[in-house]
Amino acid sequence: MRPAAPAVGGYENGPVPLPAPGGSDPAQRFADGAAVAQQWWEAFQSPALAETLTLALAGSPTLASAQATLAQAEELVVAARAGYLPQIDASLAGSREHEVSLTGGSSTSARRGTSVGSSLVTNMFSVGALMSYTPDLFGRNRRTVEQQAALAETQRYQLGAAYLTLTAEAVSQALTIATTLAEIKATQDIIAADEHNLELVRISFEAGLVARTDVLSAESQLAGDRTLLPPLQQQLSVARHALSVIAGKTPAEWTPPDFELDALALPRHSRRRGPAARRQRRDRRRHGPALSQPDDLPRVGAPGGRHRRTGGGAEHSRRHCRQSHPAAVPRRGACSPAPGSR
Repeated sequence: MRPAAPAVGGYENGPVPLPAPGGSDPAQRFADGAAVAQQWWEAFQSPALAETLTLALAGSPTLASAQATLAQAEELVVAARAGYLPQIDASLAGSREHEVSLTGGSSTSARRGTSVGSSLVTNMFSVGALMSYTPDLFGRNRRTVEQQAALAETQRYQLGAAYLTLTAEAVSQALTIATTLAEIKATQDIIAADEHNLELVRISFEAGLVARTDVLSAESQLAGDRTLLPPLQQQLSVARHALSVIAGKTPAEWTPPDFELDALALPRHSRRRGPAARRQRRDRRRHGPALSQPDDLPRVGAPGGRHRRTGGGAEHSRRHCRQSHPAAVPRRGACSPAPGSR
């Protein structure tokens, strides 16, 4: 037999209370229906981005097709409203007739065996007008107009959706280009530091200060960091080609500019709000920018702490050298042990 259903109606006895926002922080709300600026990308304050969006809006076949469909729908609304008015038709016709009649002639003509005919040309013109009116007793014309107006409104929203999709995709690809270029530059800096670090390890190996395994570790680190560069270059090419297609061009016809993150200003309305964001900004003002700048770059160099580089800059590397090897001599990109120290 099937067991009886449980008597409880929910997982909890009552509704789960939600905590109120702490302190004087206002509650976060979503502004439904708030107007969005038509050229919202201008908040980034980038002339190159604005020029790219202008080119994309002018050369997009999707946007041109949506505009043509909207114009057609609006004209159909005007045609449907014509059912409210009386219909007047006018006609103008003309015709021309040429009649020839054969009749008997004189005796002389009869003896010669010929006949004499007469012709008549008639021109006829007719002008007419017809007016008709169909009363909309059951609302058929009104429903037709409402239907066409609804279709036109739908096409208007379709045009707006195509506009937002086009501009958002173009800005997204532009930001992808900017972030990828920044990642490529950071990766190239890491590779340059790895090469310098490998050179120092080789010098130390020739001097007998490190083992052969340290050289192999440094070479392995350099080779591993070099493998990070081709995927980023491929991602950059994909973003550039996608932006070219969005602009209505082929990659051979037009190449997007190299956007830079430093040249893009963060829109003011996109700043995070709320208790967590407020505490983070307050801690940043109190303790300085060190809390908001973590060590994101990987450590490269030989194991064992002798040749190590971090992403915190030259000053951080020198401080790390002093902490790891009090007797070490700090150099650019790596720590060189002092003579006689192991």
